[in-house]
Amino acid sequence: MPARAARSALPRRRRRGGFSLIEIMAVMLILGVILMSIVPAIDSMVPIYRLRGAAREVASLMELAQSEAVGTRKEYQIAYSVDRNAYWLVLPPRDPAEDQEQDPMGGLGAPAGESNKEGRPIDDVEHGPPPVDADAAQDPRAARTNAEREALLPKGLPTDVVFVSVIIGDEEKRTGEVMVPFSHLGAGGTHIVGLRLENGGDADQIWVKFNALTRTIEYHEERPTIRTLSQGDLR
Repeated sequence: MPARAARSALPRRRRRGGFSLIEIMAVMLILGVILMSIVPAIDSMVPIYRLRGAAREVASLMELAQSEAVGTRKEYQIAYSVDRNAYWLVLPPRDPAEDQEQDPMGGLGAPAGESNKEGRPIDDVEHGPPPVDADAAQDPRAARTNAEREALLPKGLPTDVVFVSVIIGDEEKRTGEVMVPFSHLGAGGTHIVGLRLENGGDADQIWVKFNALTRTIEYHEERPTIRTLSQGDLR
């Protein structure tokens, strides 16, 4: 009896509380999934977040264009339509060797029934070649772009977000279409794109600056500049 009383007098060892590593990782995973679903919803609801999201999308295409240009050793371009608030990636010109493989006749003939956009057969000898587009004839670069280069579908800016301008070197474009080439050497493609809220003021602007030499993206609230080399810098 005294021994039993002595054992009952000893303090009982309690189980240590806390979470295991697996439980903590599971909670973190659930929180990550919730955040990934909430952030896009915030971007679509709050105008300033839509502006920031648009800037990130433009920056992503800048990085993709240079990465593809360096990786494939071909020239890619980004086209900005400032008036339509759209932008897209222009693919490199087609390799003549690839065209030769697809057309063993070297363009001298075409399958029966194949026609061009005017409705004439491609090998129509009687009527001659189709008329040349006047705009393309005046701008050989545009003719090459339209005839030899394919492009991805244009991506529009979010609602209430518009382009301010596109700056390449000392030239700033506020209207029309702007083509920014990215060299396979990694030297081309440096430019600045300004975005703003359509009904906002100067404070509701974001400028995306891409430096092709350092392959870096910078975000500015005010219009930045692109530093160009002068003769004094070369001495």
